[in-house]
Amino acid sequence: MDTGKIIIDDDEYRVKAQLRKFDFSAHASQTDMIKTIKKWSPEKILLVHGDKDAMFVFKAKIEQETGITAHMPELGKTLEL
Repeated sequence: MDTGKIIIDDDEYRVKAQLRKFDFSAHASQTDMIKTIKKWSPEKILLVHGDKDAMFVFKAKIEQETGITAHMPELGKTLEL
């Protein structure tokens, strides 16, 4: 992007397209996820992905703000629903 050039099979080409760079995350914020949980109103929440310390904080936030029980199943364990 800095040079406006691209190399394909050892050949260098000048890019004639207009280039723009966007910096964003594909992950929703906790606030957005809480809004979605409130909208869907599920019976239970399963947290299965993320930093363990952050998941504990998010679990507490879900339960406090929605009244819905959140579970963090252990890897390899079975959870009966």
